[in-house]
Amino acid sequence: MVCAQGKSHTVSRESGEKDSALIEVKDRT
Repeated sequence: MVCAQGKSHTVSRESGEKDSALIEVKDRT
């Protein structure tokens, strides 16, 4: 949800590793 923002990392950590992986892929693309 907050991929464009710097909170993506914090959110991913709270949500779980699954979100972090998805964010990483989106960041790379």
